[in-house]
Amino acid sequence: MSRRYRLARLPAIALAIALPVGLVMLVMLLDVPIRRDVSLLVAIGSVILLAWAGGIWPGLIATLLLTVLFAGPVGAEQFTPPLDALSPFLFAVAALLGTGAVESLYRARWRVEAARDRARLSRRTEHALRAELESIVGAIGDGILVVDADGSISLMNQAAIDLVGFRPERVEGLLDQFAPSGNGATPGGGLAPGESPPGPSTTEYQMRTDDRRVEWSSFPLVTDGEASRQVIVLRDVTEARRRELLRDAFLSLLSHELRTPMTAVYGGATLLQRVGDQLDAATRNDLRADIVAEAERLSRLIDDLLVLTRVEGGVEVGQEPALLQHVVADVVAQDRRAYGASRIEITVDPGLSPVTGDETSIRQVTHNLITNAVKYSPASTTVDVRVQGGDGQVLVRILDRGRGLSDEDAAHIFEPFYRGRTTERMAPGLGIGLYVCQRLVEAMGGTIWANPRAGGGTEFGFALDVWPQEADDEAEPMEPAASPEAVRSGSSW
Repeated sequence: MSRRYRLARLPAIALAIALPVGLVMLVMLLDVPIRRDVSLLVAIGSVILLAWAGGIWPGLIATLLLTVLFAGPVGAEQFTPPLDALSPFLFAVAALLGTGAVESLYRARWRVEAARDRARLSRRTEHALRAELESIVGAIGDGILVVDADGSISLMNQAAIDLVGFRPERVEGLLDQFAPSGNGATPGGGLAPGESPPGPSTTEYQMRTDDRRVEWSSFPLVTDGEASRQVIVLRDVTEARRRELLRDAFLSLLSHELRTPMTAVYGGATLLQRVGDQLDAATRNDLRADIVAEAERLSRLIDDLLVLTRVEGGVEVGQEPALLQHVVADVVAQDRRAYGASRIEITVDPGLSPVTGDETSIRQVTHNLITNAVKYSPASTTVDVRVQGGDGQVLVRILDRGRGLSDEDAAHIFEPFYRGRTTERMAPGLGIGLYVCQRLVEAMGGTIWANPRAGGGTEFGFALDVWPQEADDEAEPMEPAASPEAVRSGSSW
């Protein structure tokens, strides 16, 4: 920071030269006697004024000029009585002392102002850095807290508040929200509130209010060799742990479920290749049917696994207008060719609006639910597929006359890898088909359900919201194109 004067240095020096010369010229022009004490006081005051206005150099220059001019012949002729030899010396000493005092006072004042400026700049910088830090901390998805040595929480970002559900004032209120871990450890390492651990530590805990798993990481802030504060990072790892369990269960079942159809396909194809000519026609047909059935089972399993990987990986499902009645009718036509035309019936309400969803996902959900109904219902019964309008939604209901659902099955039917005791004995499977259906329907913004039917059997169904532009534009709904294979009578396909 540069020194500041009321006058710039060069103008002040020019004034310091002009003032003594002007005084001398004034005395000479007026030609009047001047009192020595008055002249000395005026000269000293002028020097001090110049020093205050311009600094030490204008003061020194004015002192030198006044001493020379008024001690010489000019001064001797005008003063009454004449100046003695001691007067210039006394004037010079007094002027120099005054100039030095003024300069010292101004330097002290300048240093005080400079210190104040630095303090203001430091406060502004601190506020800016704190605001920047709070913005960065607030934008972080993990919960971050700063706990002081006395146990008070001085900083807590919004993610931490959302995770805990409120903003505790002290660390005790935070500790009460977490249960001990499996090895008996408590949040904060079992230390007293506000006491910092000896080093960084990370442990996983479960919240007391629900089943969420939270990773608690503590980082002490060391000052003068002692931990005065600690930074706590809270990360919700519930979804990550669920995915890990899902992955482990998937890997444990995948090898068996993939090997079974592959063994049947490989064994049947090998047998046909080696001794197919020696087998009778019925045996060859049975082998081909087994190969086709197991290959189809393998294909469905791979499709479900691909969808499961995509949905669990966070890939979004498309949100586009789709004519649910067209898509479902096409799937039914394909499945009727596979399972027999008499096994599946479809009925569609007229004038249905487009829905919000993804056509590929709708096909997979419908196919999985129809396959599930055919697989677990007697061959003599019919699977009834109904596409109906609802309150701002279009519903697909798939009804069978199988063994139905128990209370336990209804509570867990959409969980991954869950298979009821009855269905597990009836047909093989990995237990992910219905789970995939649920994830796809929810990703499209819809709902899915499974309910037992009166008189036996089960109803599986899902509903998707009507495409919003249809209601805004009040466009006339498109009528479904009837498939020759699906049409029965009236509005039935």
